[in-house]
Amino acid sequence: MAVLLQYNEEDSMMLEDLIEATGIEREDMLSAISVLVKAKILVQGADEEVYDLNPNFKLPNGIRRINLLRPVKLKVSSKPDHEGPKPSDFFERRHYIRTVIRRVMKRHTTLTRNKIIHETNQLIVGPLWEKAQPHEVSAAIDLAINEDEMELVPGSTDTFKFIP
Repeated sequence: MAVLLQYNEEDSMMLEDLIEATGIEREDMLSAISVLVKAKILVQGADEEVYDLNPNFKLPNGIRRINLLRPVKLKVSSKPDHEGPKPSDFFERRHYIRTVIRRVMKRHTTLTRNKIIHETNQLIVGPLWEKAQPHEVSAAIDLAINEDEMELVPGSTDTFKFIP
């Protein structure tokens, strides 16, 4: 995404300019660009260090937009944790659950507490992430209400509305 954002201003950029603008290391930048070239979003110029935005790029099969609500997959550490959960894991998990709830609410705008819990557990993926307990989702909902991201629908006790 950071690479594509650089093409908002320019239609053609050199590899070194992309690295400087994004702060991404050269090897990582080359792998990101190779994916974009393979998808035909970018086209490699005559010089191997220049990448042009493909003006003829169209999404396949008549798709008009890219689904940004697909589940997030996280990298799994190869080292086993024998120490137990760390405080940072708790905050990371809480943040991840809140992010998933925001995605669910953006998609549906109005849902009951039980449907939010169900949809959240469907979107949580990865071996590091267990299904969210109802009290975790309820705590995240209460926090979202306090931060004015959601509100309780008037006249209801368990129906919530997303505030964009």
